[in-house]
This record gives sequence, structure tokens and C-alpha cells, in this order.
Amino acid sequence: LGESIRTRQSVAWTVAKKLPITIELAGFSLLIALAIAIPAGVFAAVRRNTVWDVLASGVSLCGVSIPNFWLGIMLILLISVRLGWLPASGFVPPTESLLDNVRRMLMPAFVLGTGLAAVLMRQTRNAMIEVLSADYVRTARSKGLAGGTVVIRHALRNGLIPVVTILGLQMGALMG
Repeated sequence: LGESIRTRQSVAWTVAKKLPITIELAGFSLLIALAIAIPAGVFAAVRRNTVWDVLASGVSLCGVSIPNFWLGIMLILLISVRLGWLPASGFVPPTESLLDNVRRMLMPAFVLGTGLAAVLMRQTRNAMIEVLSADYVRTARSKGLAGGTVVIRHALRNGLIPVVTILGLQMGALMG
């Protein structure tokens, strides 16, 4: 990869040095995004055309529209400066202090995860709406299975296929 003009060090060495932190941040962002997007998307699909669906769509639109740098600055001002709940910057390796590592990763991971969660929430909702109208889901309901069982056992498995595809593409974007 050559040599850095600024630091005069090997670019491969510089990338290798920062790669574990990048992977940790991307993984943490991914977990936050999945924890928000999948339940919200499924709930919006199950409660289609209700206030919850409109609310999820609005939150998804805001999540895609708000720039990450602006959200990051606002969270630093609110959570770090004003409330003092989390540190504004820095990195502590997880081997040194796991709690301090999580405290410093939480805000940047949340900022990166919101945009990803918005995309995944919308995709989950759309995929679940399509799957919930499939014949096998109607058959499961007609057999007397409870609504939650139908959604979790039958619809969610097939509804997450396009979400996993988007997730793979977004993981590459998080690493880039």
C-alpha cells in the first residue's frame, strides 16, 4: 500500500494498527442497529397503517435524513457536556477496562447505528408486510396458531432474508 506522506510510516501498518478499533466500533454499531431496527420493523409491519407504523416510518425517515456528524455533535453537547453521562472522546482498550471501553464506544456506535437502523427498519417492515400476506402465513393462521407464533416462527425467518442482504452491504460501508 505504500508509505504515508504525512507520517512516513507504512500505510499497511497504520491500517493494521487501527483495524481492531474499527471492527469493534462497526460491530457495536451493528448490534445497536439490529436491536432497534428488527423489533421496530416487525412491530410496524404487524401494526400496519396504525399510529405505530406512521411513527416508525417517521423515525426511519429522520434516521436516514439526519447527518451523522450533526447527530454526533448534538449528542456530545447533550450527553457529555450538559449531562455528563458519557465521556466526549477517547479510547480505552477492552483489555484495560471493559466498562470504560463500552462507555466510550456507546455514543459513536449509537450515532453510526442510527442511520443503519433506519435503513434496516424500513427494509424489515417492507419485507415483513410482504411475507405476512404469503399463503403459508395465512395457512398457519388458519390452523389456529397464535399471532406471535406465526410472526416469530414463520414470517420472521423469511422476512429477514432481504434484511441480511442489506446488512452485509452496510457492514462493508461501516468498515470503509
